[in-house]
Amino acid sequence: MHNAQNYINTQIALGPPSQFLNGYIVTPADAANLKACLEQDALSYTYSSCVSFLDALHGIQAGFYSWSTVKLYYSSFYSFRAMLALAGLCLYYQKSTPFSLSTTPGTPCKKESGVTHKVVVNLFGTHLGRHLLLSQTIALVSPTQWMMDRREEANYKNGKFYDPVAPEHLEKIVDIGIRRAVEAYASDTTSLYLFDPDHAIVAYPLAAISELCQRLPRQVSKRLNEEDANFLRNAAKDRSGFLPALHRLFSLLE
Repeated sequence: MHNAQNYINTQIALGPPSQFLNGYIVTPADAANLKACLEQDALSYTYSSCVSFLDALHGIQAGFYSWSTVKLYYSSFYSFRAMLALAGLCLYYQKSTPFSLSTTPGTPCKKESGVTHKVVVNLFGTHLGRHLLLSQTIALVSPTQWMMDRREEANYKNGKFYDPVAPEHLEKIVDIGIRRAVEAYASDTTSLYLFDPDHAIVAYPLAAISELCQRLPRQVSKRLNEEDANFLRNAAKDRSGFLPALHRLFSLLE
């Protein structure tokens, strides 16, 4: 279970039933405890983002483009959750109703609406609207919507999976190869690829992972355990061997 959700569940069990429902004002004690829980959750979300990203890269190399597209979207989704957690914003549920709560003392909780994915994307846009990842559009739509559209095309809108033909959003990446693409995206300091529809499906989640790998060591005292760190390190490869750009990033989490 998410650490912040578990903390809130425990506090509700100890206090009045409506404690963390609509109208609750966060106390200094709860703010400090939630902040610590969210920092642990941020590391977990980042790990999930990295695993999803690596799984997608392996799928692309094997010609499984549809599920790779879905996993790249999920990588972005987990990164958004990690960034919200690092910003001190908690998303939690009471039964099936989503709520958000800031770790700033005196801030009231807020009832949200929609499925988790929509809630996370909306919170990311509302609370981190000036973030680089939201600074431009991709093919004239918001980056989060563009990523979600690619996922929904692969999951729901197409009756048949793309495979074995690479979809338009992966054609260029398949053409240049995972190794060259990842190295180019990881070293890009001008957002040249980040919002380009020919590259964004991989460049966008990689940019989010890159930021998290650099931020987490500064904000969170915990690191990945040895098993998780080894898993990422050993999975960060293509047919030619290890991918240096990803090894450099993941080493920051160890």
